[in-house]
Amino acid sequence: MRSIRSVLGAGALLVAAAAVPARAAGQEVLLRAMDLEEAGAWPEAGALYRQVLSEDPTNAGALLGLERVYIQPAQRDTVLACAERAIAADRTAGAAYTVELRVLRGLGRDSLAARVLERWVAADSLSPTPWREWARISFRAGRVADARDAVQLARERLHDATALAPEMAQVDVAGGDWNGAAGEWRAAVTAQPVYADAASFSLRPAPAASREAVVRALTASGPGQGTGRRVAADLLLGWSDPGRAWALLRDALPAADSQRAVVLRTFAERARALDGPSAQRAAGEAYDLLAAASAPEDAGPLRIESARAYAAAGDTADAGRVLRSLAGDPGAGPEARSEAAGAMVEMLARQGKPEEAERALAAAALPGSEHERLERVIARGWLRLGALDRAALAVAADSSLAGDEVRGWVALYRGQLGEAKRLLRGAGASVGERAEAPERADAAALLDAVRRDSLPALGAALLLAARGDSLRASRALVAVARGLAGAGAEAEPAVLAWAARLAAAGGDSAGAEALWSEVAVRYASSDAAPGAELALSRSLARRGDVKTAVERLEAMILAHPGSALVPEARRELDRLRGQVPGS
Repeated sequence: MRSIRSVLGAGALLVAAAAVPARAAGQEVLLRAMDLEEAGAWPEAGALYRQVLSEDPTNAGALLGLERVYIQPAQRDTVLACAERAIAADRTAGAAYTVELRVLRGLGRDSLAARVLERWVAADSLSPTPWREWARISFRAGRVADARDAVQLARERLHDATALAPEMAQVDVAGGDWNGAAGEWRAAVTAQPVYADAASFSLRPAPAASREAVVRALTASGPGQGTGRRVAADLLLGWSDPGRAWALLRDALPAADSQRAVVLRTFAERARALDGPSAQRAAGEAYDLLAAASAPEDAGPLRIESARAYAAAGDTADAGRVLRSLAGDPGAGPEARSEAAGAMVEMLARQGKPEEAERALAAAALPGSEHERLERVIARGWLRLGALDRAALAVAADSSLAGDEVRGWVALYRGQLGEAKRLLRGAGASVGERAEAPERADAAALLDAVRRDSLPALGAALLLAARGDSLRASRALVAVARGLAGAGAEAEPAVLAWAARLAAAGGDSAGAEALWSEVAVRYASSDAAPGAELALSRSLARRGDVKTAVERLEAMILAHPGSALVPEARRELDRLRGQVPGS
């Protein structure tokens, strides 16, 4: 349970302390009451809160605490009496009015609540606070019409058409008026930029059919257009339209450098975390712009991140431009220039240009550990080209486990299965990039199932997959699997399951489904069967046959109750059941 003090925050404690500056004993009683409340000793806490209020009727911390612990209807009158004493002592005691309004609304005494509201308004006629509190209390009670009336009355009496915009926005969202909510949030953020995150959070659930209207309302010409465009950009990023989001944001950046930097960094980091070239392109441009406006000591890492985002988007020209500029910039510092040179090597290797990457590495003065890491990156580049000898040569002097991992892949593609299994198993789960560990584990599991020390045909088929030819690799693996018939209960289904996965990756969903179905039915008792059933169900669901997918998942769970994949299958089943009519 969270501490009452942490829930209230320092502000509430300071309010209580300020109310009784000369009464340290009263403050100590208040803190003890909070501790008792947190411990669930509500009667004892209530007694202490009342003790504080007897000496200081306007103590907001004690009054709010009493409201929390006196929840029974019979106790509510005591809370009301304490709130009235506070108001009698200070006609502008906002916390007391709020407590009284909440309690009266909770007890259904609406006419009394209305009179309390009018008293508060009379005592503080130029403030929107009474109306705001009443709108919030009404909204939380589910009385949306009352909340709307409170906002409209506030606007009439205060002569301010945008008063309580955040509250009206919530009312509009509750009523499904997303266009109206967007206009209200635009007004709120224009007046107080701190509301920007709340606006995005509130508008993000807008249904697809309403999103264009939301964007139009936020970006229409007039006062607040810039802030509205920034909120719209944030929404579009969350709605998987990063290119349009960046176009909006780029032309609506804050003028102040500090605010501009925060907006750019936030956008760049969010876009970088998304998949797809459009998102990565947007991230690259945002990082590029941020680097240009940053101090030299900060610009280097930002330019490198920009280059990596450009490269992930497939824009090698801009990635190279940024890295070459950084590597040749004497003002960037040796560390930034070295990192840029390393990033250039990495980019060339991943682009399928390992020979150029080797030349770039030779020209770069990099620390030994980084030099070895990049040699392994280059080796993987050679692997993707099928140049096994060049890959092995690139890591010949590398005695690390990461070097063994590269040698393990070389051995696998040469068909030296026993050696490959030893090296890949030895690399463990922590070597290399995190994304590579599952692939390594899957390969080792396949070799466990095949139980051969040498099988060149299997290595050749897997090398086709490494080079990106998924369909040829799938067909080659099917041929290998047929040749393993009778070689063991697990060999043929394990290889067929790999073939199915590669067929799906190559776009042959029908071929993949046929192979998964064969593994699930013909080899129902194999280790590969549960995974095949799960993959088949997902494929069926993707092409719209949700009913059959659900049936396959139900059968898989019953047939393989001890499988480690059952929890995953149950989650998938729960997700799909809601899509089946009558389920």
